Formats: sequence, structure tokens, C-alpha cells
Amino acid sequence: MGFAANSGKNRVTMNTTILFYSTPRELREWIYQWVVQFGFYTVGSTFSPRKRVLLPPDSADESIDYSAYREIILGFDVDALKEFCVDLSSLKYPAGFRIMPPDMAKVGLGPKESLRSGSINLIRNDPMDIDIWKALVAHVNGHTTAGMWVHIGFNARNVFNKDMRYTSGIADLANRGLTLLPFAGGNPVSIGEPYEKSR
Repeated sequence: MGFAANSGKNRVTMNTTILFYSTPRELREWIYQWVVQFGFYTVGSTFSPRKRVLLPPDSADESIDYSAYREIILGFDVDALKEFCVDLSSLKYPAGFRIMPPDMAKVGLGPKESLRSGSINLIRNDPMDIDIWKALVAHVNGHTTAGMWVHIGFNARNVFNKDMRYTSGIADLANRGLTLLPFAGGNPVSIGEPYEKSR
């Protein structure tokens, strides 16, 4: 997903979403670095029960478990973030960046859980800080590998998605049997091509 960063003949479409797999520790280290580097305020959200919490100013604490939240908002306007926390029905996100951590999910009747992709999004509300977004993208790209296979069950096809990214920690867990799923849907995802293509 992207938007036109400039108008006219020189218009450039910029990606505003990154899909990624990481371990909780790896994601915590990213957020820790970003809070320290850019001075973000952070909001942690859960969906059940519905709750939004403005994390303390020292939320650069490496001990915080960001994976306990289904959504993390990074921003600079602390008043707007406080208002967002109070109005739980509001879908108007303050300007900044939205993270949905990878999440363990159960699909089907079996007992096994799988890891769904997470995402990082540029919140497209003014003022948008494109330079910081580019810095976040560069950081994620520098700590992940691009490209994963999605196996389409109904026709047994394998589709390579160059936009899905994974960390070294996830590669290790996948090699040990962790099942990966896309951000939505139930088609399995793998680092290597999982099956022979049907002819």
C-alpha cells in the first residue's frame, strides 16, 4: 500500500506499510532504539478488553513487553495521544506510526498455533514525517531479509511475495518448526519454497 508523495509529473508512489515477522525480543529492541533516537511517545493498545495506555516517558526501558499489545502507536504530540487513549471509540489516529506486532494465532481445529505477520504503518494524517518514516523503513530493511513464499491451498500454487520480511530470529524458529501465516488469511508462509509446483 502506498501513496503519491509528490504531485505532477514527478509523482512518486511510496510504500506506507511494511509486513514483517520478528521475535518479541527483536521488536522490543527496534522500538527501544526508535524511542531513544527520535523521542517518541508510545501508546499500547489491546482489543479484548479494549484498552489504550500511554506508556511512561521512560518507555525506552528494554524490559517492556511490546508484544503484550496488539497495537503500538509512536508519535510526538502527547496531548493528541492522551486524547486517543481516552476516546476508545475513536478511529482517528494521531500523526505518527502504527505497529501491529506479529501474533500467535490458532487456525483450524488442531491445537497448534502459528505466527501471523506483523505490520508497521505510516499514519497518513498531517503532519506526516516522511524523513522519519524512511529512517524506520531503512532500519527494518537492515535487520530483515526480504521475500517469502505463500502456499495457496486451493490450487497448490506457490507465490513469492517480495514485500514480506523476516528476521534472523524467525528464520531460526521456522527451521525448528514454527508455522507462519500471512497478516490475514490461512495460507501458510515459508522462507523456502515449501512444495513442488504443480505442472
